[in-house]
Amino acid sequence: MIGIVASAGGVKTLSCFLAQIPAAFPAPILIAQHLARNRKSHLIEVLQRSSRLPVVWAENGMPISGATVYLAPADHYVSVEGRTLLVRSAPPGERSKNVGNVLLRSLAAAYGRKALAVVLTGCLSDGAAGARVISERGGRVFVQSPESCDYSDMPIASLKTGTVDFALPIGVLAAAVTAFTMAPGARALFTVGNEYRVAMAREQMRLSGYDDSAPRLSQGKAFGI
Repeated sequence: MIGIVASAGGVKTLSCFLAQIPAAFPAPILIAQHLARNRKSHLIEVLQRSSRLPVVWAENGMPISGATVYLAPADHYVSVEGRTLLVRSAPPGERSKNVGNVLLRSLAAAYGRKALAVVLTGCLSDGAAGARVISERGGRVFVQSPESCDYSDMPIASLKTGTVDFALPIGVLAAAVTAFTMAPGARALFTVGNEYRVAMAREQMRLSGYDDSAPRLSQGKAFGI
């Protein structure tokens, strides 16, 4: 089960990502893209132009099928219960700033090591807390490399948790997600240790020009988020 979180710059990035996903991709892809409220969204039409998989809005009670892309509606939380989607309005005042965390936490609870979190371009920190839970439950966490993002806050927030397995440019990231999902034995190839995660996070933040004033850390402990 693939959970993707994106915000500012996400529509273009998601289009590039989905264009790289093959028609034979077997897993469901659930996307929490921050959307403007009180405005009709054409996200399905935009993403369907590049996606070989069908793209649909998530609806409450909808059964989850493989080889399908599900989008969270604006100002709604999407979570999973088994193979069923749960969709509810976001509390007043929160808008959609936490939709990614809600989605990823539910994937962690329902699918554990079979869940893969992908955090893309965006502002603030949505997705970081949920990605950490997925990692704690044995799943994997990939992010778009901050230097390749239009807005790097969200990938950096996830990197600061010390639980990100790989940070990659979007084209390579799509290939990695495809390989992780479809290639026999790929889980072992995508297994890294805590020391690698922390070192990789620091290097990614250095490359992106992030001023990290947090103390030196080890063994995958959070950078203060």
